[in-house]
Amino acid sequence: LLSGIIRCGQCGAYMRPKMFARVLENGDRSFSYLCETKDRSHKQQCDMCNADGNLLDKMVFDELMKLSRRHKELESFHQKLRDNYTKNETTDDAMARQDKFIATKQKEIDKLVKALKNNDNQRTITLLSNELEKLAAEMDDLIAKQNELKASKGESDLHIEDEKSIIKGLKNLYKYTASTPKQQLSKAIKPVLNCVIWDGEFAHIYLAGTSPEEKISVCKQIKE
Repeated sequence: LLSGIIRCGQCGAYMRPKMFARVLENGDRSFSYLCETKDRSHKQQCDMCNADGNLLDKMVFDELMKLSRRHKELESFHQKLRDNYTKNETTDDAMARQDKFIATKQKEIDKLVKALKNNDNQRTITLLSNELEKLAAEMDDLIAKQNELKASKGESDLHIEDEKSIIKGLKNLYKYTASTPKQQLSKAIKPVLNCVIWDGEFAHIYLAGTSPEEKISVCKQIKE
């Protein structure tokens, strides 16, 4: 369920499923999550203990199901979405104003360039050239500010799409159960999860679109 999602809390490497011959009462094969660095280096570069895969999968899925039923958390994501829409509208207004400033500044520059071409007086040419340099520097600042606004809007657009995906993903979890095929479950939870970090005792669940401080930690004899 957590392939490509769960990472080792000691070295940061992904953890992969290691299957065993033993079959559980529900018919699933027993498996654990094994740190890839630990496996490749034969415990020389990492000695993180394995996690009980069957139990960890169930606990993460159960936590996500609880979350999908808690309206408070869903409303929190909706509020983030609304805040980002508001931020985008404010950024759009700022970008429109910046475009007007740039257009006005360009007219001033064009006017000076024309004056330079039609003037033979050396003193006047020097004054106009100095003024042109000043306007060019101001134009550079305006363009840099506009690029910052565009980058900010681009990041905000990505956040909005992420939050839409999270809300949709959490709502869609209602139709799944623990007996749903693992491949379907894995596809369903990936839009919701950023990653799961196994530290040897606790599994820390990080939802997509949340800060590193926001996490759900689960521990119930997961360690093998």
